[in-house]
Amino acid sequence: MKKIVTSVWQSVSTILLVGQCLNVAVAQQEVCPSSDGVWSGFYADNQLNHIEKVTRPLIEKDFKQLMLTYLTSAEQAKLGKVTLCFPREDGKHPMNFYADRATKTIILPQSSLRFLSDICLAFAYLNRHKLNEGIISQYLSIIRYQWPAIKRKRYLPLDALGIDRAKALSDKDVDSLFGKLYSTALWFILYHELGHILYHHPGNDIADKAKSRQNETQADAFALELLRRVGDPPYGGIVTFFLISQHFTSFVENDKNFQDNATHPLTASRLRAVATNLSRYAPRYAQNQTDPKRFQASYQATADEIRQMADNLANGKFWGLIQAMGQTGTLEQLNIGGPRPASTLAVSPKEPFVGSFSGYWISEQNKLNRMPVQLRLYRREGQIKGTGLIPDPEPTRHSTTAVQWQITNGEIDNDVLYFAWKMGNQNSGIGELKHTQSGLSGWWKRTQQGVEKKLGNLVLTRTP
Repeated sequence: MKKIVTSVWQSVSTILLVGQCLNVAVAQQEVCPSSDGVWSGFYADNQLNHIEKVTRPLIEKDFKQLMLTYLTSAEQAKLGKVTLCFPREDGKHPMNFYADRATKTIILPQSSLRFLSDICLAFAYLNRHKLNEGIISQYLSIIRYQWPAIKRKRYLPLDALGIDRAKALSDKDVDSLFGKLYSTALWFILYHELGHILYHHPGNDIADKAKSRQNETQADAFALELLRRVGDPPYGGIVTFFLISQHFTSFVENDKNFQDNATHPLTASRLRAVATNLSRYAPRYAQNQTDPKRFQASYQATADEIRQMADNLANGKFWGLIQAMGQTGTLEQLNIGGPRPASTLAVSPKEPFVGSFSGYWISEQNKLNRMPVQLRLYRREGQIKGTGLIPDPEPTRHSTTAVQWQITNGEIDNDVLYFAWKMGNQNSGIGELKHTQSGLSGWWKRTQQGVEKKLGNLVLTRTP
């Protein structure tokens, strides 16, 4: 990652820009668009100072002196003069980067840059400490459905997750992964917006839906082509960017909150096109790696992950669960590093299977498919019972709401909980859960007419 990760994420105090390069201008902040909306004030002004003083100059420098050098002379001539704008925030959306095609201006709200940075750092921290990365999906769901009602709480990404930025970045492994995620995401975003300008795409607010989808796919392909010219594998940052975008995409018919303001329609077909593109060029990236065979397998797995995201985006029952978890979850459940009330952490050795848990279900059919789960277990009449939310395992159904999961009875034997479960009158089965240091782990099966089918593994973390 030598080319991309040399600039935008590094903590330098000042950057001096020397001259103009490739006919690109950097706009002063006052000419940038501003907007009011429900997301106004997500970050306080003082929390954006680092973006203004450090990140912005680095992006400007990279864009003018490095990124545009990978364009052909014909592409440079066709683009002409491109302007970057850095408004303090976009009140209509928490993370929105877009291009004004008419004025050839790329808008990069500082609050959106900070949000992307925080989420990338959270992923890097959780990954390197082998913690549940699915907690970020829970956070994004809660923020989407409960903001601004939770504004007085610790709602900012790193605060909500209990991650100290300075301490996290002091870990070289975390810092390195963060740099790769953040930088490749930004380069993809900027090249994507350049693609819109290059191809003279009209804004998605005036283009018909079919044309908008075509434009997004074409801009994605242009961005990936430029990243191939750079020579650095772009997959990590792209996955992070699409994961965030996915949680703020309309996925039910009556959800108008983001439909009305969407500048980049995210669809299953768009994600599948990106996955296909990554798979096609995996051998090219792999040939320059120290272990080409291993790298290509990893790269293909990333393409499969994006493809799975596409399947989820098209799946009403999956996003119905995300909606339910976003509406009912609490930020207090997410803090992985900060103190929690002693009453929620003090687990009696005799009752390790009683309490509230959240986590994910790893599908038996697709190990990359991690679907969120919530579960509350309690003891009644000598047995363990419970209720929760989980994706419907029956693929022929198309429910747009979360499925109620009932643990009808459970028996503990040698530190293992053997339980029976049901969903309505049709689905039922059995499962096992073992007590772990952070919560519970195990598996569940469906039983139908005497035939058992393993659905997958469960990984649950105890929550307040």
